[in-house]
Amino acid sequence: ELPEPAAENDRSLASQQVIRYLLDQGQRIGRDLAKRYGPEQSALLEVALKSNILLLLYSPGSDATNSIAAAISRAAPQAQLPPELWKPLLERIERKSSLEDVRTAVRQMHKDVDNHLASAEPTGR
Repeated sequence: ELPEPAAENDRSLASQQVIRYLLDQGQRIGRDLAKRYGPEQSALLEVALKSNILLLLYSPGSDATNSIAAAISRAAPQAQLPPELWKPLLERIERKSSLEDVRTAVRQMHKDVDNHLASAEPTGR
């Protein structure tokens, strides 16, 4: 059963329960992906999940933000994503940019990764 949804920027217990649920399920799904398709796919899921959580939890210099940035910096190379796709986001986090700037960088990274993956798909599907 899903926890009750939390409002945007809600850091209450309900919001924490939703994030914990996503992380727990993400770990389970990541293990399944790794077994079935390999560690690159599991790492790609981690980048997607953590960067989406960053949209909600970003706070310049916070432990949560630093933990998410570290996870992305580990998982992105494992997912075989070129650095130019994810490093701009990490640079903004390191500079302690504004929430809006980081959200823009996350959204741009998502678009760029999507384009990268689409161009890497085998043809003839």
